[in-house]
Amino acid sequence: MSLDPRGAFAIGVRLDRTRIDTVLIDLVGTVLAQRTHDRLLPAPPQALAIVREDVEALVADLAPAYRRRIAGVGVARPYNLGSWLEQLDLPRTAFLPWENVAFGAELAHATGFTVIEENDGSAAAIAELFHGLGRGCDDFLYVFIGPAIGGGVVLGGQCLRGATRNAGDIGMIPVPPSRLASAPGTSARDILLSRASLNTLRRHLRARGEPAGNASLPCRTPAVEEWLEDCADALAAPLLAARAFLDVPTVVLDSDLQPEALERLTDRLAPHLATHVTEARTRPKLLRGSFGSNAGALGAATLPLFESFGPRPPSHESHVEGALHIAAS
Repeated sequence: MSLDPRGAFAIGVRLDRTRIDTVLIDLVGTVLAQRTHDRLLPAPPQALAIVREDVEALVADLAPAYRRRIAGVGVARPYNLGSWLEQLDLPRTAFLPWENVAFGAELAHATGFTVIEENDGSAAAIAELFHGLGRGCDDFLYVFIGPAIGGGVVLGGQCLRGATRNAGDIGMIPVPPSRLASAPGTSARDILLSRASLNTLRRHLRARGEPAGNASLPCRTPAVEEWLEDCADALAAPLLAARAFLDVPTVVLDSDLQPEALERLTDRLAPHLATHVTEARTRPKLLRGSFGSNAGALGAATLPLFESFGPRPPSHESHVEGALHIAAS
């Protein structure tokens, strides 16, 4: 027996500080269609218009008979869009309008679909748990390097949320300041987010006079190599701390970086972990994530499917009705 991929569909939206992704997936997690905007996140009304148009376009890609099988829309976004902008070298005025915005409710009203929101790091971890390495691994720390850096914690095959639904927010861990000449260097301590993110890579590229328009390119310039080494150095201690505190044997590392560049980062990170691992402990096993830039949107799209068809009772009565209708069709 196996699932019929056409038994249900869902849409996932990833809102990030410099990117918007919207995907359509089937019941087994195959991405059927996708729309991407590489741009600074606009104000909520403009973002809502973009996402609504994307959702409508993806729905139109489905045959009419399948459109009633859409379980809903998931939205993955950082819960603190207006924070840490100085460390990310982003304009504060661009994100002030996002404070206290109920984007999920507005999108539900605009599209007519049930909308479920999730922290972007946890959503990407959910994609890995359900559709990637999680099929053979029950305990891991998931780390995603995008415009910022975030992640999720999977223990016993379950994605942990935490009291504020920010479990796995590795970017907030204190680290020593960067040694890069482009770093602000304003304090004796820093946070991981200010060293291990693509926005800090772009800042370093600009400081070194190199093109910074697409920092995901796997180019081997001196500035990129400098940042990769600094990023690996910054990641080592937080990952070893997570290994000790959570007792997770595996770290899954994914990114908006191209696969070749992520592989180079992983290669640089391994010796840092080996050097600093403590007595009676082992370094975590490093695995590359399965989905790259699609991870957040794919995880978001998984939320309404799991809400309707997962083994745990759905939290909303309307989802039960939708699940019964789709299963019977």
